[in-house]
Amino acid sequence: MSSSDEDDRVRPSRGSQRTRKSQKQSTQKSGISQRASQRVSPIEANDDMDVEEGTSTQPIQVSSQVSQSSRALKVRHLARHLLHASTNEKDGALKDALAQKMHFLSRREYFHVLREASGVLERSFGCKVIHRNNQSHIVRTQRIEGDYPEDTMAQAKRGLLSAILMFIFVSKSKKSNVDCVTEAVLQNFLNGLGVSYDTPDPVFGDIRKLISPSHTAEFIHEGYISFAKSSDRFETQTFTYDWGPRALLICEPKDILKSFCTIVKDDDVDMWTDQQETVKLVEEEKRQSIIKSEQYMQGEK
Repeated sequence: MSSSDEDDRVRPSRGSQRTRKSQKQSTQKSGISQRASQRVSPIEANDDMDVEEGTSTQPIQVSSQVSQSSRALKVRHLARHLLHASTNEKDGALKDALAQKMHFLSRREYFHVLREASGVLERSFGCKVIHRNNQSHIVRTQRIEGDYPEDTMAQAKRGLLSAILMFIFVSKSKKSNVDCVTEAVLQNFLNGLGVSYDTPDPVFGDIRKLISPSHTAEFIHEGYISFAKSSDRFETQTFTYDWGPRALLICEPKDILKSFCTIVKDDDVDMWTDQQETVKLVEEEKRQSIIKSEQYMQGEK
């Protein structure tokens, strides 16, 4: 026998080397699998289907619970933010962009959370959220029963605000194409109430802090009254006032007209035809706002 034949018998072929290596790896994997299977609890080992189902659904269930908990937390935080915004944010409303940014909400998720927050506020405080022009307002739908002490200044401010809103409302005339009041006309009205821009009021102090062509004025900032600026061809600036977005949603124009008729001692409400037209316009605008708000919260728009 030649030495080459002996070498061939001693050295295995490359194919056989690969085969043995593959068999060795297979044996190692089998051993690992066996050791892993030994770690399974007796209950899991008795039912392979249960093991597969348990390992596949448990993470989903945990993830679902975490998601629901996170959603509920976002709803509570948004409800509190809406209450805060009603007295601290511009127009007394919470803007969509701010809410989404602060509460880490996507546009698709936001209207769902807003709808749930509105339900929380309605059940807890008798308030309803109305979404309008990319911001959300709180409107009270139920009167709070009981006698609660109220700040005298708050009562005085509310009385002045009601008088101004009523004056703006009755000053409008569709026939005369009057849909707002000028600053000069409003100042004359305030002077008739004994309130002047020129001298501090003993109750309100500087009246311009309540109403003036500035977004920092209280009635403007809270969204009850809005103002606009225009200029004529001589560049003379004129400021006008109208109901703000919050007043449009909160105030009942019919009740305001009835109150006005009571003040002027006129029982014939129907005689005020211009104001009746204004009532219809305001009520229709309010109705459309509520419809669009509900559509938004249902994800229809």
